[in-house]
Amino acid sequence: MKRKYVALALSIMMSISGPISVFANPIGEQEIDSELAMKVAYGFLNARENSDSIVEGLPDDYSLESSLILYGNDDRPSAYKFDIMDEDNSYSGYIVIGAQEIYAPVIEYSFSDSRGFLDTLESNEKGYYVGGINYYAVEDDGSMKDIITGDEIENTVTKLRSNDRVEGKDYSKMWDEIYENFGSDQVISPMYIEDPADLEYGYDKLRIRNLYDGALASYRTKDDFPGDAGDCGPVAAVNMMILGYESYDLDLKDGSWTSVYNRLFDLSECDPDRGTYTHLLASGIEEYVTDCGYRNANIDWDWIDSETELMSNVKNDVFQIIQTQSPSLYDDHYVFAFGYEEYKYTNYSNVYFAIADGKYDGVRYIMYEEPDFLAVVTAEF
Repeated sequence: MKRKYVALALSIMMSISGPISVFANPIGEQEIDSELAMKVAYGFLNARENSDSIVEGLPDDYSLESSLILYGNDDRPSAYKFDIMDEDNSYSGYIVIGAQEIYAPVIEYSFSDSRGFLDTLESNEKGYYVGGINYYAVEDDGSMKDIITGDEIENTVTKLRSNDRVEGKDYSKMWDEIYENFGSDQVISPMYIEDPADLEYGYDKLRIRNLYDGALASYRTKDDFPGDAGDCGPVAAVNMMILGYESYDLDLKDGSWTSVYNRLFDLSECDPDRGTYTHLLASGIEEYVTDCGYRNANIDWDWIDSETELMSNVKNDVFQIIQTQSPSLYDDHYVFAFGYEEYKYTNYSNVYFAIADGKYDGVRYIMYEEPDFLAVVTAEF
């Protein structure tokens, strides 16, 4: 990446946009304006690009374009989406930045030439982000849908506003660090916290951990199979088999991937509309891999207590499917998680898990939030 052009483009953008107030936000004490959000996005992406561990890198001479404002339950901006564009102005991914101090500075990001879920909003829909991995769209008539799955939500805007999904984590110190770095005309640089397996090799700014070739596997989406709204579990299980087959030389492809999907759908007792339970998904995977000859494979499931166990799974080559949730607003959703990236702001950290979400092409990096990560299905071969 030719960084001098990126820096020049950012300087030009800032000059055109006008000065950025650093210590006194002109909008309000807890709001972040879009210009500061773009600087945070550039700083985060450039810091990540400096790591030798990345698999999905940025295009040369990339730039960011503001493409969407999402709103919170108070109808104030809650997040900004910036599109990553290459030197030919072609779409190459996105990054979502918090617009209020109650949200994380970097919410999620993705690198792909295929458009993602946030680009599915219609002209008559308003997008909402209310913390964690919770995105919703509200139409002019007040009807709602989950943006990620596209499922209709039996709810109202009033109900949405009463469900504040921001729980537990305090991001104010991270924002204080960002203000301080911008005050010295320096972009924030997230730093790697700790990796017990690599401590002996010294300190590294950013250490990215993935299952082998996890970001390069040819994952499938729901559109590749004949199922309905509730089949995210079998789709996640197929993506688990795909990584094992393509990267670990495991004989987990019994026929076509559609036939694998059909088998896992049946074994997990999946309902086309309502989906399947975590224990049934685990037992279905166990029966399938046993039929493939892996009788000693350890397939299990458990409730998620912290991000530490999910990170440990990646370090130990344990395959995992995460069950995400938003109890009051939409049904559970299964995703295949194969890696993580951990960043540090002074003494505070965020962990982003790399997932194939089964809905859209491309890898999403979603931030760990305890209320939204419910259970995990694991497989050791």
